[in-house]
Amino acid sequence: MLTEIQNDILAALDDIQTNGSPVFRERGIWQGELEEVVKVVQKLPSTHVALAGGLFGPGRTIPSTAAPCRMGWDVIVVYQCLQDRRVAADQGYGLIEAVVKKLTGLKTQGGVLWPETFDLVATINGKSAYAVRFALEREIK
Repeated sequence: MLTEIQNDILAALDDIQTNGSPVFRERGIWQGELEEVVKVVQKLPSTHVALAGGLFGPGRTIPSTAAPCRMGWDVIVVYQCLQDRRVAADQGYGLIEAVVKKLTGLKTQGGVLWPETFDLVATINGKSAYAVRFALEREIK
């Protein structure tokens, strides 16, 4: 189920386009240290998906046959702009808005995504990375 949710998110990110071309030149699954993701040579802008964590709720029946779970999925948006700060902000913020717009209410195989938080997680040598967290609630049986 987790792999299917991840694949649904990646497929939706592929659908974000401008002028008939994908916005994100590279996309994939996040792994490793965040600073390494920002430092690695890659086509930009890029996006990476990671299961950030989850929280199990109390059983709803006795004996419980399913575990209610609230999951957090991070979509990490990486972009670079070596021009002035205003241009960098405009480009990056537009990418964040496009991700939020595309994934809000997305029906995945595991449930519906809803935006929860976003954070600036790294800025290195003109590259910036933001993590947009999406929540999903479902029962694991």
